[in-house]
Amino acid sequence: MYVRPRVVRTEYTLPWSPTDRDVVMDRRPVYYPDAGEITGVIERYNLPQELWPIWGQGFSWGPDVGGGLTLALAILDRWIDRGPGDAASYYGQPLPCRQLCVCLMPALYLALIQPIPWHGGVVPGGRIAQWIADHRGAWELEGFDLDDPPPDEESTPTTLYGGL
Repeated sequence: MYVRPRVVRTEYTLPWSPTDRDVVMDRRPVYYPDAGEITGVIERYNLPQELWPIWGQGFSWGPDVGGGLTLALAILDRWIDRGPGDAASYYGQPLPCRQLCVCLMPALYLALIQPIPWHGGVVPGGRIAQWIADHRGAWELEGFDLDDPPPDEESTPTTLYGGL
């Protein structure tokens, strides 16, 4: 019977690219020379762990639902800007992100995080952007009108939709 190695350490050190916005995660083996085998793995991510200490669940992917939901929430928080004072709640636990992120979190997990194999992979930024755009209805249910400029900006011909 095959037993998967335990996670001995989690690192958030993989580089984040603000241009392609890909989400990268992997598991690197840790060898123990005396045992002559892999004794554990180091999980690595390119997202910061800003939300999980509040929630109490670390990142993961694949069939780990709790960790996958946490990763999905971190991805959405990275993509959906929060305004000053924005706060969400998940089962009574306050989170410093938009409530929209919490609403979209389970669907993003099922679509993009759960299918990732055990060793990890990359979720392309373009695929995340397309997924979020496909869920425009959820944005509108939360009161975001993507066709209007933010309420604190004046709508002039030079600022509305990037100018004429």
